[in-house]
Amino acid sequence: DATAVTFEDSTLTYRELDERSNQLAHHLQSLGVGPESLVGILLEHSAEMVVSVLAVLKAGGAYLPLDPVYPRERLRFMLEDAVVGVLITQGSLAGTVPEVRAEVVTLDGDPRLLSGRPVSRPVSHATAESAAYVIYTSGSTGRPKGVVIEHRSLVNYVWWAARSYLRGDSLPFALYSSLAFDLTVTSIYTPLVTGNRVAVYRGAGGESALPQVLRDGAAGVLKLTPSHLATLRGQDWRGSGVRRLIVGGEALEAGLARDAIDSFGAGVEIYNEYGPTEATVGCMIHRFDPARDARASVPIGVPSANTRIYVLDGGLRPAAEGVGGELYVGGD
Repeated sequence: DATAVTFEDSTLTYRELDERSNQLAHHLQSLGVGPESLVGILLEHSAEMVVSVLAVLKAGGAYLPLDPVYPRERLRFMLEDAVVGVLITQGSLAGTVPEVRAEVVTLDGDPRLLSGRPVSRPVSHATAESAAYVIYTSGSTGRPKGVVIEHRSLVNYVWWAARSYLRGDSLPFALYSSLAFDLTVTSIYTPLVTGNRVAVYRGAGGESALPQVLRDGAAGVLKLTPSHLATLRGQDWRGSGVRRLIVGGEALEAGLARDAIDSFGAGVEIYNEYGPTEATVGCMIHRFDPARDARASVPIGVPSANTRIYVLDGGLRPAAEGVGGELYVGGD
């Protein structure tokens, strides 16, 4: 009966979230969704977004997050490139959905869509090696590339994040950024596996939702990019309720981190999380210490749980301290 998800004036308890995602999972299985099946999720931010993500995993499939602000041609490319068989969407986005061969499930299209489905958990045949989600990179070096993340990697990251960022505390996470950006992985699963709450905000995709998140004081943990953090500079956010900032996606300047402490108060903890999408959200971490971190950039720290990090030279030999090399990531 504890609150699992909030969105504007609505709430879902853990029981309601479980039952609704089970019903949708049964429906997805009736459409053939199972291990290695890809289900596209094209939704605006709402509680139903969290329901849909869990439903795909419970059905045994993997989800492909799609941002409604993407051009239709990009959406079409991703759906066709990933060979998506089922697409979950909503009626208000009908003009956004490209013509594809996928079976379209419109969550608000028919109130009877899920009413007859069981609320019990469906049988899933997914394994630790099965795909959990696919996220497409920005395509800055060419066509976007889909990165497949397996359940084993996702579970490893989520439980590491729970230990690193919560440590047994009860803190809600804000879900305000695009589902197509893997920082949302932290904001959805970390609170749910620890009995905490996901606070969902409208206005997907970035900094525009941040002031609302901070003003309503519902989030204790906020994950964001340095670019988003910079938009909050010079303002007083000590009454926001945010106790931990997880920063990732770009290099974090030490000056920006210090300014954030001034804005949020000396009690806020700032974590610099580094990792490419291929390494499952984040694979290195450093807690910012304003007294010790004297360099211009905040370090990316030490490896996450069950992860190995190497700096190797051109011959794949360990580079000596102070010698430039490339970063190699191994582990779960």
